[in-house]
Amino acid sequence: MSTQYRYAMPVDVTQWTIGKQNETTFSWECEDGKRELLDLYDKGKRQQWDTALRLDWSINLDPETPQQVDDRTIPIFGTKLWDKLSEKKRINVRHHQQAHTLSQFMHGEQGALMVAA
Repeated sequence: MSTQYRYAMPVDVTQWTIGKQNETTFSWECEDGKRELLDLYDKGKRQQWDTALRLDWSINLDPETPQQVDDRTIPIFGTKLWDKLSEKKRINVRHHQQAHTLSQFMHGEQGALMVAA
């Protein structure tokens, strides 16, 4: 599946090249025709854990706080600023806070992948 049109930055800018004895290039671009790579990816998912199989996707999430994270984890919770926010703005803060947390995990996993290579 191509990611060419999904990101704000071009794919060639979002790849890493790590040069030493062997050059390794990380690119998140999996074009059609790379069947062997996709088969290897599927095999890796099956032998570890596959979100399509291990997660119950029928569970409805609360759209106001999808991860069910307690508001006390939000840095501005309990402050005058938090108290001034409307419920709609609090929902927006929750979404941004949860997206930020998830992106930090993703970047940590990408860093681990680069180091392991």
